[in-house]
Amino acid sequence: MIIGAILLIIVIVIVTAYLITLETNSNRAQRHYGKIIATSSFTILVIVVFVGYMFITYFK
Repeated sequence: MIIGAILLIIVIVIVTAYLITLETNSNRAQRHYGKIIATSSFTILVIVVFVGYMFITYFK
């Protein structure tokens, strides 16, 4: 479970970096860096909370 969570977080970081590079190379005036980073941070936080909850209930 931990390995799966770590791999999922790594994939989220890679996708976030890819989306930020797409935004950097875009010609549009409107940038969405904050939305991209906020979404990825929230997703990582949800994964960490879920794995923590699973550990607490497993070792209880």
